[in-house]
Amino acid sequence: MPSIAEPATQPVIKQRPRSDDDLAPTFYVVCWNDPVNLMVYVTHVFMKIFGWNKQKAEKHMLEVHEAKGRKAHAGGS
Repeated sequence: MPSIAEPATQPVIKQRPRSDDDLAPTFYVVCWNDPVNLMVYVTHVFMKIFGWNKQKAEKHMLEVHEAKGRKAHAGGS
């Protein structure tokens, strides 16, 4: 029975380190201040969607609620 020959050289796979550009956001979210959604719910959504801790989620929620009326968020930044 014939044997299977091994290649003389193995392919070299080069891995490059990931940069911040590789993880750039691919979408934007605009959050509007509205009279329907409670602040607790908006904080909860920020925590679930963006993976933020409660303190960061509340900070962004208050920026929308108190000052600007709307806010754009890029990806999970």
